[in-house]
Amino acid sequence: MVILWPTLLVGQASRDTFFPVHTVTVLFDHDASDFPDSSVLQLQHVLDSMARFKHKRFELYAHTSMSGSREYNQRLSEKRFERIKNYLIAKGIDPSAVVGRALGKTRPLDIKDADLAETLNRRVEVKIYKRFALTSLQGKIKLDGGELDQPVWIKGDNKYFADSVLSKKDGSFTMMVPDLLPITLTTFVRGYAVDLTTIMVNAQKERPMASLQMLPLKKGSSISFHSVQFHGNKNVFLPKSMEGLENMGIQLIRNPDYCYEIQGHVNAPGVPASQVMTYMDLSKSRAGRVYQWLIDKGMKADRMIPVGYGHLQMLFPNSRDEASQEKNRRVEVYVLDCAEVAKMRKNFSEEEFIRLANLPLYNDLNVPSEIRQ
Repeated sequence: MVILWPTLLVGQASRDTFFPVHTVTVLFDHDASDFPDSSVLQLQHVLDSMARFKHKRFELYAHTSMSGSREYNQRLSEKRFERIKNYLIAKGIDPSAVVGRALGKTRPLDIKDADLAETLNRRVEVKIYKRFALTSLQGKIKLDGGELDQPVWIKGDNKYFADSVLSKKDGSFTMMVPDLLPITLTTFVRGYAVDLTTIMVNAQKERPMASLQMLPLKKGSSISFHSVQFHGNKNVFLPKSMEGLENMGIQLIRNPDYCYEIQGHVNAPGVPASQVMTYMDLSKSRAGRVYQWLIDKGMKADRMIPVGYGHLQMLFPNSRDEASQEKNRRVEVYVLDCAEVAKMRKNFSEEEFIRLANLPLYNDLNVPSEIRQ
């Protein structure tokens, strides 16, 4: 059996660097060094998916279960190591690109179920690395109405890479990033908020300048986290929005001196304002979903109030393309005086928003099906 999962990757400041792109776990039968045919097929599938990558590296870590002597298990793990190594070489992998260790029973998995531990410890972990060309990305933090006067940390990441750098006092920064791969940037400055910025560098063309626009948190200001969007007709976050949601939480929770209106919006281009109540529950459910998510992350409920606006504040009221309509399905943050939020919460029905946020499929919101709100 082969277990496959994505791996978190950490960047390194060099021009040409290997990053892990897959971790495959090959499981063995008791006291065996040959792996089943099903494992052969799945491991081959991973190799086929990486065939287009010329430069690869493999790290093998062979293990055994805890039964048997230390000496016997060490020899068994060495046999398993050699078995996987020889398989990779037979499939055309350069022998110098395969490294690792046989660890016997010295590093068992921390699993309380003894039978499950016995099965999962009979394994070889295959960590697969790909070489990425790194190139420099230039950027600047821009404050609304001023310039940064202190260095701050800039975080950059994508599916294969994560790194951070310290900016200069004026907000300028340089980060080594993988060439031809989009990278998402963010930062944090107290008293400000910033949405995620995604940019791609092509070393063969003119290099773009990354700009992180910081918006001041002051009463009456609206903060648009465009990276937080929803599936049509639902309050379910788009998968691509989860990183943006985490970023929103950081920006709001780490600014404890401010209070917010969490505004839910829907997409209904061409629909007259008189039909706003048709979409009100859906907008409330989206606001309630973010409200509940922030509370679960540790934000105090009395700093927020969720509000539904239906389709009255669409960014693109006459849009016909899906990309723009996605931006209409959103939650925005409006900065309010904390005393004003406290006053609004006196007549606030939290139960209604939580109920709407937790409807399983949101089918009983009774919205027209021909428009993806």
